[in-house]
Amino acid sequence: MAEHPHSHGSVHDYEGSNKAYYDQHAQEYDERPSAQILARRIASAMRRKHPAFFDEDATVLMDYACGTGQFGST
Repeated sequence: MAEHPHSHGSVHDYEGSNKAYYDQHAQEYDERPSAQILARRIASAMRRKHPAFFDEDATVLMDYACGTGQFGST
């Protein structure tokens, strides 16, 4: 983006704020009933949509950079 000569006031650190919020709440996230329900619903939808990809005895799912990792263990 091209620089311009004026200021838009103080710059908010969105990245830092998001990280701080996540770090504060990540410990309790997996215990939230809504998070557990959502993880189960997503996993179920994936199994229905792509049954050939998901064999419960053989499939390994890598949950890479996806929050707390709860989805990969569902």
